[in-house]
Amino acid sequence: MKIHFCDLCNESVPQADLDEGRAFMRKGRVVCGKCDQLMTQRENMPAAAASVQGPFGASSPPIPEPQASVTPLPVAPGGSDFGQGSFSAPAHTHHHAPNHSHVNHGRGQRSGSGVAVALFALALTALGLYWLTERADKDRRQVDDKFAAAAKVQLDAEMREMTRSTELQGQILKLEEKLKESTENERKAFDARIVDGQSKLDKALLPLGELRNDIASLKSVVPSTQRHDQELLASAQKVADLENRAVNLESAILEMKKQLDAKPAAGPASPVAPATPVGTPPWMGLVQQLESPASGDRWVAVSSLGETKDPAVAEYLLPRLKDVDIFVRMATARVLGDLGSPKAIGALIETLNDQDSSVREAAYVSLCTVSKKSLPFDPHQDTAERAKRVKAWQDWWKKAQEDGAAQ
Repeated sequence: MKIHFCDLCNESVPQADLDEGRAFMRKGRVVCGKCDQLMTQRENMPAAAASVQGPFGASSPPIPEPQASVTPLPVAPGGSDFGQGSFSAPAHTHHHAPNHSHVNHGRGQRSGSGVAVALFALALTALGLYWLTERADKDRRQVDDKFAAAAKVQLDAEMREMTRSTELQGQILKLEEKLKESTENERKAFDARIVDGQSKLDKALLPLGELRNDIASLKSVVPSTQRHDQELLASAQKVADLENRAVNLESAILEMKKQLDAKPAAGPASPVAPATPVGTPPWMGLVQQLESPASGDRWVAVSSLGETKDPAVAEYLLPRLKDVDIFVRMATARVLGDLGSPKAIGALIETLNDQDSSVREAAYVSLCTVSKKSLPFDPHQDTAERAKRVKAWQDWWKKAQEDGAAQ
């Protein structure tokens, strides 16, 4: 709501008082209700004083009106109406009515006194009117001076307010400039930090890219490594065969040497006992090598037994699925798949829980080969998901055993 100030008493005047007639605009100046009432009373005061007050505020008696029945008497020359208690009688009188002459003389005296009082009252009234007029002019000049002073004060206040507003606007502009400059500096610093962070990130990702390249190179080498492993297995099998032959040959030579060194007894010589019991498989010597403390010997024995293609070897290889050496476990799982013996299905299902993904992958491939089943299984999944897949294989194998499918 807009607030004005009275130009006389400097009291606040809301805009609602001007709209509802409780305050007024006089010659472009705001006048409150109290000041307007006082000004109205002062303007009406001379007319009221003319009928109520005398000069200097004293009460005046009411002016008597002359009676129509009283006839003024002529005044003798040299006579005066003021300051005398009686009038001079005329030269001629009517002797036939003396009483009426006496009465008219008294009435003339009273009429002259009333006129004098009326004239005096008129003079006092005129003097009072003049005084009131001067007083009203003086009050009006004082009011005008107050109006002028109030207008000057209002103008000074407005000028000070304008000056203050200008100063505040200048300060606000300066603050806005400082804030804008500070914001721009912070934005530049933030952009610089982002660029620096991006550069550091690129430098940090560079070794990661090199590592990925190395991994890709290793993956490309894996097939050739597997091929070399197969060649190495074949070479190891040949060496194992040669060792077996050398051992058998050495045993035979020793046995022949013993027979030659011994003196023959009476009668024909007894035949030479065979190096191995009759009916024993030729690969039985490799089964003993499965228990060798050297992991390399165990690995050679597993690979050599797999090359025999005899399914009977499977039951001797099953314990090697839990060997401490990862390469022995991998070779065992692969060989069991090559042999195709159903006796290895249960052990291969358990091997799906091996701690190494390479062993799990070899066991899964052999399990699918032996069982002729391809139930889903990912050797690289997390433990919980792999457990679900292993449970599916176990349920299948249990049902297959109950149905008599396993031989």
